[in-house]
Amino acid sequence: MTYKPSNAATSKVAFAARNCIRTDYVQFLEVNLPRWHRDGLWHQTWPSDPTIAQGEYEKLQKAYSCVCRIDMRMGDDPIRSRMAMISLHLEYEKNYRKWKARDSGKHMATTGVGRGNASSLIDNILENTHREWDTTDTAGKAELRAKFHDRKRYGKRWWLLANALGPSILVLCSSRFAGMVRNTTVTATMIKAIAQAIQADAESMSVLDLVRPVAETLFHNHDYQRHDPQQLLRRVRGLRASQSAQGEYR
Repeated sequence: MTYKPSNAATSKVAFAARNCIRTDYVQFLEVNLPRWHRDGLWHQTWPSDPTIAQGEYEKLQKAYSCVCRIDMRMGDDPIRSRMAMISLHLEYEKNYRKWKARDSGKHMATTGVGRGNASSLIDNILENTHREWDTTDTAGKAELRAKFHDRKRYGKRWWLLANALGPSILVLCSSRFAGMVRNTTVTATMIKAIAQAIQADAESMSVLDLVRPVAETLFHNHDYQRHDPQQLLRRVRGLRASQSAQGEYR
């Protein structure tokens, strides 16, 4: 069902859709595409961490650990942060479905479906990631739990956009658009409406679709070297020139 925003939300949705792609995307890709083709996006950010316990929830643990390492070491790298938070959201949701199926009926009366198990697992993940966990006071542990859920929530918001528009929105979005995603007054329903508005804009989708194959391989950290960066840059420049020419005659 298509969401119809209220009058109060309409301007936010329209503004976000108009400003979704950074204005300097051609120059941005000229600088970064050759490097991404050579090195990928993740470098050593997503290796197996020897301190992480191997087991059923290893991928969820690794996803959270990756988000933390990016926050600590690469605060100026929002693209990887967006992708890592999406991975955290997806791994959490996948594991929550497992917990829900496993605990259905068994803990319904005492904890709700899977909630007690989920809270316990989150604490285990935090303990495995943060060495200071055992000596952290109650308020500090509550803050770490809140940060975990915040990152997961932002991951869900970025996933709603990437799932609708492709992962290229994670690479090419403007700083204004990224700020909108983090704005808690912009609801998840509005995020979906923004995605629909962007999908209806042929100019924005032409750019996002052109960069999508590269963004997908960068997100998955696999096969990114199969793309020819110079060929893609020629197509990006050509698209920008065509759109600029069309704009002059409107």
